[in-house]
Amino acid sequence: MKKNLYFLLFTFVLSMQGFAQFTESFESATLPASWTLINGGDANTWTPIDYTGSTQLTAHTGSYAVGIMYTTPTAHDDYLISPAITVTAGVNDRFSFWGRSRDPLYPEQIDVMISTTTPTAAAFSIALQSNVAPPSGASFYYYSYDLTAYIGQTIYIGFHSTTMDMFYFDIDDVVSDAMPACSEPVNLQVSNITDNSATLTWNPIAGSVNYEYVLDNSPADPTSGTSTTTPSFSASSLDPTTTYYFHVRNNCDAAGFSSWTTISFTTTAIPTGCLEAMYGLYPSATFTPSNCDGFSPNVITTLGYASEYSNVNVTSGQTYVFSSSVATDFVTISTDDGVTATAYGTTPLTWVSTVSGPVRFYIHADAACGDNDDFRTRAVTCGVQSTDEPDYANLQFPATINVVQGNSEIVYGQVYEAGLTDVAPNIDGQAPGIEAWVGISPEGSNTDPSTWTNWTVADFNALHVSNNDEYMLAIGGNLAPGTYYYATRFRLNTGPFVYGGTDGTNGNFWDGTTYMSGVLTVTAAPVPVNDECAGAIALTPAGTFEAGAITTNNYSSSYTDTNVPDCQSNVLDNVWYSVIVPDSGNITIQTESVDGSPFTDSIIVAYSGTCGALTAIDCNDDDDNGLFSTLALVGQTPGSTVYVSVWRYSFGTGQDGQFQIAAYDASLANPTFDISRLSYYPNPVTDVLNLTAPNEISTVSVFNLLGQKVMATTVNATEAHVNMSTLSAGTYVVKVMANNEVKTLKIVKQ
Repeated sequence: MKKNLYFLLFTFVLSMQGFAQFTESFESATLPASWTLINGGDANTWTPIDYTGSTQLTAHTGSYAVGIMYTTPTAHDDYLISPAITVTAGVNDRFSFWGRSRDPLYPEQIDVMISTTTPTAAAFSIALQSNVAPPSGASFYYYSYDLTAYIGQTIYIGFHSTTMDMFYFDIDDVVSDAMPACSEPVNLQVSNITDNSATLTWNPIAGSVNYEYVLDNSPADPTSGTSTTTPSFSASSLDPTTTYYFHVRNNCDAAGFSSWTTISFTTTAIPTGCLEAMYGLYPSATFTPSNCDGFSPNVITTLGYASEYSNVNVTSGQTYVFSSSVATDFVTISTDDGVTATAYGTTPLTWVSTVSGPVRFYIHADAACGDNDDFRTRAVTCGVQSTDEPDYANLQFPATINVVQGNSEIVYGQVYEAGLTDVAPNIDGQAPGIEAWVGISPEGSNTDPSTWTNWTVADFNALHVSNNDEYMLAIGGNLAPGTYYYATRFRLNTGPFVYGGTDGTNGNFWDGTTYMSGVLTVTAAPVPVNDECAGAIALTPAGTFEAGAITTNNYSSSYTDTNVPDCQSNVLDNVWYSVIVPDSGNITIQTESVDGSPFTDSIIVAYSGTCGALTAIDCNDDDDNGLFSTLALVGQTPGSTVYVSVWRYSFGTGQDGQFQIAAYDASLANPTFDISRLSYYPNPVTDVLNLTAPNEISTVSVFNLLGQKVMATTVNATEAHVNMSTLSAGTYVVKVMANNEVKTLKIVKQ
């Protein structure tokens, strides 16, 4: 640790007398002599920064501000300390400054501290404000503090930085002055500037009666203004390319008005379209929309830049909506290879095409044709959306679901359209034009389903016969422990979405009051049986991955294993499996993903020996199978047991969850057992599942989604009748073995 105290004895003597009022704008390459610097962390510390040559940032006023730069790996412990202030009522009982955190990806913060004794680190024991964190960006924000509690005392104000590996925090225009009888509005900001409008905002002031504002073309303070009680103003009907001044003051009733706070801005020119393309054409191929339902966006690219264009095929007379994922982006369409602008405006831009063939779809950061290389999604929607809506929709049942992590339960929803779902042949079959989904909210978020993003297509329930069509979906299987909410969603003839809710007994359109979302509670799974080697789940070797795959998981597994893989050390939460090597001496172990599972990256280690005395055979981390690993073991001893540890990669966004695993070798394949010739019904099943195969079925095994075997039966016949009536409702994996080959079925139990 290094400490530099920049003051001399005579400065200390003067400082004990205290300053009255002062304003410090740091307009020098060195800190003022009356200020103290303590560098208690890494080498970087508070220093004046000259913005004269910068094209992106400025000081709040003048050319300089003082700032502190990011550091790693040692955190800051740095103080920038004001001169001594002997607080006097009506003279210097207010302290203020302007602060800025530059980067929203690396937000900085500081603490504003007080010492009532000396300008030393240990003396700053009182916080005026902890965690001062202005909104990150190029703007400064105003902070003000009432010092009347310290009248008669000599104090120091310290700006204390303790962050690590962030970016920059800047300070400018520090003022020690009198607390006004009526506080003026602060942090006056202008945004959304166009050729004819702008938005003005300022911090609300506690106890304010109202505010008065004036919008004019003069920097001089007005004498009076228009009253408002809200700390914002939307300016409209402005002239293009004109400089305006917005003045606002606070009304403190008996204490009178505050001083005026003023900000200026200049409106933009009237847009004429932007045909520049700093980044050229991307992607190179001309894009043709594939879905013109008037609703679904056709994504051109997720890697677009501002000041770039794509070529899009259009049809004359068709309606198109061109959009960017950045809400302030400016869209321009050109039908003549960029010579002139045919249509333009802020995203999304709706345009009825007047031509057939390719057009240029430009994106810019604003109407001034700004550019940047932040990724954005460029998309086009075509067609006019149907206005058709179902007459009725609901969340049929259940109203509540409680499952253990890794398990699921079926949700049912019904939809009705007069003359469609209630007439032959649709009354006992699926009506055309209807689409159905089941959606799940973010964890703990009981919000309007129209704001949710997690929707899964639901299956038509052919076993239900009524005037309503019924759809169903098993949910919950891949969710972390917590409380979620679910609802149904329907669409008729690609019209608007409608949502189904329940009042706990009956269902109807979701309205947020009477008919609400269902409640799904997921509790943590127990420690899996295969958490340790001794509990390894036995895999049945098959001829192919598909024939031998089981769905399993590592929920609630504990990281206590000492057998860390040699091929990857960043691992967590392993589970164990075993397999007996077939006569060929070869066996392949393979893992694969499960749709929707947060388990996205596996590592496999294979061992010989016995639990407690294992010897590693081989290890694989993504080399042959994307993010999921595969091990092909050859020359093993037939009849020996191979133990397999499956780990989850600990970096990235992956979490514990479901995955598939299988052990297989081509020598075990039986090409005469064709899955297309294995028949089974019904699915969903209420009681008995019936299976028929061209070969003799030897065994049928049923597993839950935790990978646990819940039922097994020996058949030795070409037909099997599996009684599943005692099983709980949910999704199960059924393994059918015939001629040493396993076929996997996903069966829904009602």
